Amino acid sequence: MLYGIPVSFVLAAISCFVLNRAFIKKAGPVSLDFLKDEASQIVDGLRGQRIIVLMVIIVTVLFWLTGSIHGIPVATIAAIPIVVLTATRILAAGDIKTLPWETIFLITGGLSLGEALRSTGILDHYANYLRTMDIPPVAFLLILSYVAMLFANVSSGLACIMLLVPLGMAILPDYKTEVAISVGLSVTTTVLLPISIPPNVIVYSTGLLDQKDFRLGGIIVGLLGPILAMQQDIVFKVTNSFDSIYSIS
Repeated sequence: MLYGIPVSFVLAAISCFVLNRAFIKKAGPVSLDFLKDEASQIVDGLRGQRIIVLMVIIVTVLFWLTGSIHGIPVATIAAIPIVVLTATRILAAGDIKTLPWETIFLITGGLSLGEALRSTGILDHYANYLRTMDIPPVAFLLILSYVAMLFANVSSGLACIMLLVPLGMAILPDYKTEVAISVGLSVTTTVLLPISIPPNVIVYSTGLLDQKDFRLGGIIVGLLGPILAMQQDIVFKVTNSFDSIYSIS
């Protein structure tokens, strides 16, 4: 959150300004009456279930954010909503069947592919080859960030992270955190195509947007995102320098 939120705010502000200029010719008052209509259709009998879901979200997120205090693994914490929501019958067997299993298999497939490349030594082989190239670490981080952004636009972002982060860490063993920040933030700037990220898929499915409508925002975010991620690396280094000075003093 420390590194991601500033990047998100900057990209959101720039994108909002550009898209408003490009698509909103005559800005007028926006009506939110449809929200009232939807709220009026909510059945009162679901009030208890809504409270349970809200409490589960709060408890789960709090446990995730305080992992350094209690030491509970994130996978164990993820079991909280599964257990509570099924035990309270908010989620039934039919709901589990409607889960996007193809997406889940895609995510786990990316994890398996990254682990296979690491365990078989393929990543180390190419890392040793790339080490022989005389490329400054900052330049390599920038190239790696743009490669991650481009690949994630047409494939699974998680698969790109599982491939590029271990490769970057093997090539730059002294910049492991910088590699993780650069690649992780760059992958989230993939908004060029309707299939790039789930939010794009959701808005494209409304039928109100064409594929070309993603082009302007996708190019802006894709070009600026990796550069801003690199700026976060600089912040990380400066923070570490201050921590080192404080520890010595």
